[in-house]
Amino acid sequence: MACRGCEGKRSNQTLSSLVSGEGALDVQAQSDDVRVQSKEGLKLISANADVALAAGKTFHLAVAGGASVTIEGGNITVACPGTITVQASKKSFTGPTTLNRSFVAWPQSNLNAPCMMQAAATNSAFVRVD
Repeated sequence: MACRGCEGKRSNQTLSSLVSGEGALDVQAQSDDVRVQSKEGLKLISANADVALAAGKTFHLAVAGGASVTIEGGNITVACPGTITVQASKKSFTGPTTLNRSFVAWPQSNLNAPCMMQAAATNSAFVRVD
C-alpha cells in the first residue's frame, strides 16, 4: 500500500495496518511460515495480559552476538560466547538427583574349561567345543 496523497510521487514510506476494534485479530498461514521481520526494532507487547509464545518442537531465541536460548524436548540450552550473569535477590541451583537401580547380574562362566585351556595353549582365537 502506498501512502495517501503520494500519487505520482515516489515514497519511501509504506504503511500497512491491521486493527481490530473489538474481538481477536488472527493471522494465520495454513500451509507455510508466518514471518514478521523488521530492519529496525520489533515489539510484541500486551498492555493488560500475558504474552504467550509456544512451539510444537523447538523455541529458539538468538541475537547477532552469538548468545541464544533454545527450548527443545524438555531441555533448555543457554549458549553464549561471553559471560552469563544471573541477577536475583535469591538464587537456587539444585544438584542432580539419584536413581537407585539394581545392576544386571552377569552370567557366571568357567574360563578354566579344558577347551579354553587348549585354545590358550595354542594361541588360537577359536575354540572347538565337542
